Amino acid sequence: MTIKFYHKDSKTYYTEEGGYLIASDTKVQIVRGIPRFVESSAYAEAFGVQWNRFKKLQLDSFTGTHFTRVRLERCLGADVKQILADKLVLEAGSGAGRFTEYLAPYCKELYTFDLSSAIDANYENNRNEKTQFFQGDILNIPFENEVFDLVICLGVLQHTPSTEKAIHELWRVVKPGGKLIADHYHFRWSYYTTVIPFFRFFIKRLPPKYSMKIVQLLVDIFFPIHWKLRHSKIFKWILGHISPVLTNIEAFEEKGYDFNKDTAYLETYDVLADYYKKLITKSELERILKNLDNVENYTIEKGGNGWEYRVTKKLC
Repeated sequence: MTIKFYHKDSKTYYTEEGGYLIASDTKVQIVRGIPRFVESSAYAEAFGVQWNRFKKLQLDSFTGTHFTRVRLERCLGADVKQILADKLVLEAGSGAGRFTEYLAPYCKELYTFDLSSAIDANYENNRNEKTQFFQGDILNIPFENEVFDLVICLGVLQHTPSTEKAIHELWRVVKPGGKLIADHYHFRWSYYTTVIPFFRFFIKRLPPKYSMKIVQLLVDIFFPIHWKLRHSKIFKWILGHISPVLTNIEAFEEKGYDFNKDTAYLETYDVLADYYKKLITKSELERILKNLDNVENYTIEKGGNGWEYRVTKKLC
């Protein structure tokens, strides 16, 4: 790899010694091949449980689909091969590696991290010579300023304590002429007309081992109803407001009942157990982007996961 981890406070690089990365008075343990700059944070612990249990369920290579590639290329605004060639890339909040699967083969080098133990699932799924995996905090990224050609953060910012601080920290490591590619849930009143906020209020406060059991029970109760009524538009609309269970039956119906039930476990846990779930208006997002230093231009578009945006940093 061409760059080194950096300790911002002491302004020194980490060096590897005896299973640790060492910088100044700081020691970072390397466990199972992964530097651990943080322990799993309480607010991200559910994601670690989620992605280590369902480590392959969102990978295109596992599902035999192209949903992840389509979403990634829509956010990038170009074919992955075209835009990633010869790029040094940072992927923030990579989970089990659904996007890593496409980033790693085409970029020059990839650094990918997650706050939770989900990074272990990603490492298992996508380990290769061009990728450095590490466990780290999006609010304290262990690199110098202006390092990466491309910083990608998809499906993550709405789950952080501060969207604005996270965007500023990601922007800090984008080099002049480089881009930040990210997305964020958009604000919508309809979200508050469902039962999701009610169930989230209780479930997100539980330890993951208990929240997972409750989600399993909810899916066991409600999923058979979703499956039975899957071809009725009226009942699907009704279930969308009274059921706490989320499904992807329209996308994966041909894969059968069991596969779709597993997907419902994943999707439902993802929406009910995450501690932070922020919704943002376009005007608020624009305010954040306009306050970044050295912005050459940005675009914001409404996509499948909310606001999808690209920000380019001025060349010095």
